[in-house]
Amino acid sequence: MLRQYVRNSSGEKIGLLTAEHPMCLGNIMVSWSKCFTKHEPFDKRKARAIAQARAIVKDFPGRMPREIRKAMIPFLDRCMRYFRVDIDQISLSGDHRDVTRITHKLQERDAILKDVHIDVHFDVHFDANKDGPVG
Repeated sequence: MLRQYVRNSSGEKIGLLTAEHPMCLGNIMVSWSKCFTKHEPFDKRKARAIAQARAIVKDFPGRMPREIRKAMIPFLDRCMRYFRVDIDQISLSGDHRDVTRITHKLQERDAILKDVHIDVHFDVHFDANKDGPVG
């Protein structure tokens, strides 16, 4: 299981992103929770319970908060590296609009990265009178 806490601009924990790979299912299940209000501090047990419930339900009403969406793409990158899978093998819980938006952003970025070729050439000239390279 992979967990990442989401923090606000002042550094306080406000949410949790989780990813787990159940042996009975082929896909990685990624879910989230946001449980921080002005009147109630962050509780990690409550955050885990909410995230696990969302992983089971998958498609539920309600949009992802902006802070969660912002942290989701780097977390999905981390999940793909950790579990060694492609984006197609990740099951993201949430509103279908949010899931589609995040999936498309990842796929567009991956397509751009595949098309980019970086060629670096170094030209180093040596002067016979000096020991090192000449700039």
